[in-house]
Amino acid sequence: MSSISVEAEGTRELRPIAQSDAQQTFEIPTWGNPVTVTVPRGFSATFREGPDFDVCYFSTSDQSGTVFGIYFGTSPDTRWPKGATETPGRVGGKQIAWHDWKEKQDGVAVFHREGIIRGVLDKVTLIHIFISSESQDMVNKLAESASSLRRKH
Repeated sequence: MSSISVEAEGTRELRPIAQSDAQQTFEIPTWGNPVTVTVPRGFSATFREGPDFDVCYFSTSDQSGTVFGIYFGTSPDTRWPKGATETPGRVGGKQIAWHDWKEKQDGVAVFHREGIIRGVLDKVTLIHIFISSESQDMVNKLAESASSLRRKH
């Protein structure tokens, strides 16, 4: 059974390579250096190859507005504002500086967390992780999921 199904050109749905009652693991086939990441059950994964980047989006079908994405490339588009709270963390065995902030979108509070790491795939590729949700708990849970990111050997 393949872990990838083809959707639109350059975009593929990824299937879990392992799962339990609470979580599922996906293999992301980026830049010839696959990585794995484990996320809560109920998320689907879509992988997109760009001209000079790859990105994987995780989403739920419940229309909660939760977004979890992992960008692989050299020119990430960061969105954290000046004044975002910076907290240390680890992703892929590397230090990451998480940037947290909250904003109102259509009258609803949305929590965000973003960070960039280098050195997981190679010395050049940056990995930009971006998370947003109406639930701070979900942001925390997905940041914990991001910490499971590992290069597949």
